[in-house]
Amino acid sequence: MAKVWRRVLDSAVDGGGNVNKGITISLVVGSLVFSEVAATKERLGYPDDPHAHFDIAEAPRLDVTSPIFASGSQQADVRYRLHLKPSALKADHEGPEWIDLIGIPNSGSQLMYRRFADMDDLFCLLETQLGLPTIQLDTIRASVIRVEENEIGGHNATLFLPENHLLNLGMNFRPPR
Repeated sequence: MAKVWRRVLDSAVDGGGNVNKGITISLVVGSLVFSEVAATKERLGYPDDPHAHFDIAEAPRLDVTSPIFASGSQQADVRYRLHLKPSALKADHEGPEWIDLIGIPNSGSQLMYRRFADMDDLFCLLETQLGLPTIQLDTIRASVIRVEENEIGGHNATLFLPENHLLNLGMNFRPPR
């Protein structure tokens, strides 16, 4: 077989080093036809095909994230610690005038806020949305009545919440007035 190809290649070039265009074109066309036939045979999956292809069905993954963030935090996964900051005592000394719920980010500087005029509304929200146990709620309530600032978390633990959770709590980026 090698002798046949050698003879064909030798006939494509004459003794002076000039290329015989007719033979060269025939070789190129012949190899193109051969590759097309082979590719068609593979696409049709003829049974004499000595190999098999496996296509793994994979759902497309859409990436809708953006490297630019409108919130100013410059980080995609900002988490917040929750602080309760009571105002000064009421005239009757029965607790603060209002309580600010403040979200402090783990990175960046944009705080989230919500003001509560009624302490019961705040504690109802903490119980229903955060699922805090009664004993923890009672301890937080006692410190708020004493007008002490609090961070919501566990014993020697910090509770971090994602931004969307704070939005569900009714918090926003505007400081209360």
